[in-house]
Amino acid sequence: LMHFKFKKNLAAFDCATMNTDERNDNAGDISPIEASIDISVAQLRPILESARDEQEIMTHMISMIDFVLSERMGLTATRTFISGFLDIVKEMSESLAVPLVTHVLESLEGRVVAIKLFLADTAANKQEWRKAADYLASIPWENRSEDIEGAFAYLRIAAYYIEAADFQEAETYVHRSSQIFKCENCDIEARKKMLCARILQGRQKFNDAAKRFYEVSLCILLPVEERTQMIRSAVLCAILSPVNQLRSRLLSALYKDSRTKQFPLFPILEKMFFENILPLDLAEEVEKELPVHQLQPTKDGFTVAQSAFIEHGLMSASKFYKNITLRDMGNLLHVSEETAEKFAARMIFQNRLDAQIDGIKKILMFKTRSGLEFLNEHIRYACESLNSINDDIAAAYPEWYEKIFESYKE
Repeated sequence: LMHFKFKKNLAAFDCATMNTDERNDNAGDISPIEASIDISVAQLRPILESARDEQEIMTHMISMIDFVLSERMGLTATRTFISGFLDIVKEMSESLAVPLVTHVLESLEGRVVAIKLFLADTAANKQEWRKAADYLASIPWENRSEDIEGAFAYLRIAAYYIEAADFQEAETYVHRSSQIFKCENCDIEARKKMLCARILQGRQKFNDAAKRFYEVSLCILLPVEERTQMIRSAVLCAILSPVNQLRSRLLSALYKDSRTKQFPLFPILEKMFFENILPLDLAEEVEKELPVHQLQPTKDGFTVAQSAFIEHGLMSASKFYKNITLRDMGNLLHVSEETAEKFAARMIFQNRLDAQIDGIKKILMFKTRSGLEFLNEHIRYACESLNSINDDIAAAYPEWYEKIFESYKE
């Protein structure tokens, strides 16, 4: 006979054959005297044989299953019970056996899920992000939860994979959250965009990432702290973006957004917006905001922040020079002549810099612009500077500014 021992009072066996509600209701009537009772699985047979119908058998068995698989029972007792339980189930009809075995599996699954959630939280607290993601990913969320719970779980898994710098897995779980769980929830949609932006940032697609971050920062459904973090990330990605038209629009939008003035990187954002050439050592301020995996030098020997500063310097020089020697260009950018030529050649090839390189004379020749174009550039710069001064005055003296503004309306 398969035996299992457990500490319980003298009425334990009768209690085990009750349903759960009856057992809870009668718990106060049970004698407090406790003793070791040796119950064999074989004792279930006469109870089952005396049952009037299958429903009564089902009730007795489920009561026993719930009792044994409760948190009060140890691992040894549980294992012994399951072994004997399977012997009895084999003799039952399929209509009884399948629901009972399913009930056992569901009861055990609840324990396993609770353990995995605990392990995931513990790993996350230790910043072991991949372990935390793997524990959560091993839970069959699509089989056991509501759509909204499963969607949030998949987004949490994606967030852990992003922290582990595994952007492929992160993207997979973001997509799965939409494909498997069909729920219309604005908070979930906002968090999907947030995670997509972080994935783009991790893959160094800074233009697209900055655009996504800025869009999410305007979502009023998110807490203020998260929106602030999103626009801060948008500023970082805009600074790191390759030179093109989208970058120019992003720099303009972020510079004019009053929220960006509080960030440490705002002075760099401002200088880039006004197309000033920045010293290369200033890139260290940007690198303080970057994750570890984006601090490694690229194949050019520069970090992503340093490369962004060099490209920005070349673009800025094109606004003020008709031509310049590569040596002087290198001195302006605080890099070698060869590095200046390499970056300029790449930008010209990618149609991001309108210029030519005279390889013999070592001269970088920018597209000649008419006097009217230069005049328009200066007018634009003057207008944007005036707008900036106007905004600063309004922020410093709001009451006076409003009074003056109203007087102009009259």
